[in-house]
Amino acid sequence: MWEPPCAVFRFHHALGDGIDLMSILLGSCRKVEDPEAVPILDIGGSRKNRKGSFRKLWFQRGVFDGVLEDGFVYFEYFDGVLKTINDVLLGMISAGFSKYLDHRSPNSLKKNQRITGVATVNLRKQLGLEDLTKMIESNSRARKGNKFGIILLPIYYAKDVEPLQHVKRAKATLDLKKKSLEGYFSYKVADLAITFLGCKFVSSFNYRIHSNCSYVISNVVGPKEKLTIAGNPIKYVRVNVTGLPQAVSMHMVSYAGQADMQIVVAKDIIPDPKFFAKCIEDSLLEMKEAALAAVKLGG
Repeated sequence: MWEPPCAVFRFHHALGDGIDLMSILLGSCRKVEDPEAVPILDIGGSRKNRKGSFRKLWFQRGVFDGVLEDGFVYFEYFDGVLKTINDVLLGMISAGFSKYLDHRSPNSLKKNQRITGVATVNLRKQLGLEDLTKMIESNSRARKGNKFGIILLPIYYAKDVEPLQHVKRAKATLDLKKKSLEGYFSYKVADLAITFLGCKFVSSFNYRIHSNCSYVISNVVGPKEKLTIAGNPIKYVRVNVTGLPQAVSMHMVSYAGQADMQIVVAKDIIPDPKFFAKCIEDSLLEMKEAALAAVKLGG
């Protein structure tokens, strides 16, 4: 049941990727403190201004550079090594999967057994949300539609390990992915295949990739300030994607200093989705407690 009042927007992914659709949606919103002001969609910066190679691929900015809750601050500095929100997110999912599988099938899985998922990578030159007025200009260089690649993200079943070990392993995995061209080439190969082989072939090929993975995850940055739509204040923004072949789909959106993650599962594979979500939630709380304890010991 939807909590009234609630506005539901349904888009086909052919219209655009998460960054594009978020920009279009927020173009219809206004700031709470100034009902006539359009939200600032650009969160600043571009890849050309970042240190390192321009070709380095980064996930949607804001979830990498921002701190969504006070608890995440400790993850960034508890051992002197910068941890991003995506490091914590992937570590939380890894720990949650391990906790759930250990409950469902105790002693049936080998340690470090791999579970492979798919994550999306934003490939736009502008790291943040694009200004809607720039996107609709005929001579604008702003890329409309879909411009994202995919990367394979492995997580590992681990039993009886410290909660923060999941974050450290997730960081090591993501650091390697950031330095690779996996997302860039996945986009370019699909783009060339559409040109020479057609959409039907690419759709079938893409579906086969997703069919051989266990989960899919996306993380889209939202606005930092409170907004209204048609004069009504927005309490939260949540996203779901349907029609994917994976057993688990997880999509997170940040809004006004907090983040909401929606989980969609195939009930023939995960018959107790509420318990699965509880495992992920408990894993995050355990990581937060472990990080706070580490800070106290180090302080």
